[in-house]
Amino acid sequence: KESTVPEYHRLPSRNEQRRAIAKAERFRELLEIDERRARRYLSGEADDGPPGTAVVNRYLDRGFYVASPLVEVRAFRRFVRTTQGRYIKQAQLEPRTGHDFRGVELTGERTLPVAWTVRTARPMRRDEDGALADEEEAEPIERQTLLEGWRERRNIDGRVYHVLETDDGERYLRAWFASVAERVDRPDGVAADEPWVHVDLSEQTLVLYRGDTPTYATLVSTGIEGNETPTGLFEIRRKHITDTMSNIGPDAGDDRYSIEDVPWTQYFEGAVALHTAFWHTRFGLPRSHGCVNMTPFDAHYVFGRTWPELPAGWDGVSTENTPLRGSHVLVTQ
Repeated sequence: KESTVPEYHRLPSRNEQRRAIAKAERFRELLEIDERRARRYLSGEADDGPPGTAVVNRYLDRGFYVASPLVEVRAFRRFVRTTQGRYIKQAQLEPRTGHDFRGVELTGERTLPVAWTVRTARPMRRDEDGALADEEEAEPIERQTLLEGWRERRNIDGRVYHVLETDDGERYLRAWFASVAERVDRPDGVAADEPWVHVDLSEQTLVLYRGDTPTYATLVSTGIEGNETPTGLFEIRRKHITDTMSNIGPDAGDDRYSIEDVPWTQYFEGAVALHTAFWHTRFGLPRSHGCVNMTPFDAHYVFGRTWPELPAGWDGVSTENTPLRGSHVLVTQ
């Protein structure tokens, strides 16, 4: 939750902690003057302030994420121990546990299409003159609400609306307030018994299929402008229970990030993957660097039903140079 947070190789003494903090403060001062000079100082290439301490492994930017199984105490100071065996002062971190939204299983009673609100919306109704107007007395529909009464999209006076069926008749939502998961045909090359995934970028939805049968639907977050999720038909090549994702090289600029132990990760095109995003709640709207973000529940659900299957006790599996089959991922605009 702060910038330039020291991550230690081991539990630091109070003096080591003071030296680490002094270097971080000097770095922030230099950053206001010359970023290149500040970066050289922080990396140890330039002697431009307090020397710091060798017990520091690295300094973390604000918004970096670490995974931790426990907290340790030394001299009344509480430190989080990361899964990499490093230590960070607990007060400089804040927890992220993930959003509790989840999609819907598709059965005989519920099938596609399925719709959700993606922004808080107030339904509209027809007034006495037949024109559409906000239903002022109606409670707003919170975002990520499953729209049980969704019936269709309809063009009304040149604009597209979602039509909802209620006990009081039809209600309407403007097009951008909701997303709809709809059925698509099984692509050529996808086996009749294969579990496969369809990601719809325009709707920000994901549907899991088994052959021709849709089995699960949910909201996702795909790549933002400039980091668009690629379209096409791909195969899942690697799956990991957790994997670290980062962009911290010299060319990262303002787009620096580091996230340890991203759960339920499935790579299907280079570094582009289906995976959990526990750091935001904007499912149904673009948010990622190109990957397909899901809530923890949804990512786990899909991970457990796609190919290749993960052998018991394994952390990851790959189809490369093996006879294993990977599920297809169809990404459409």
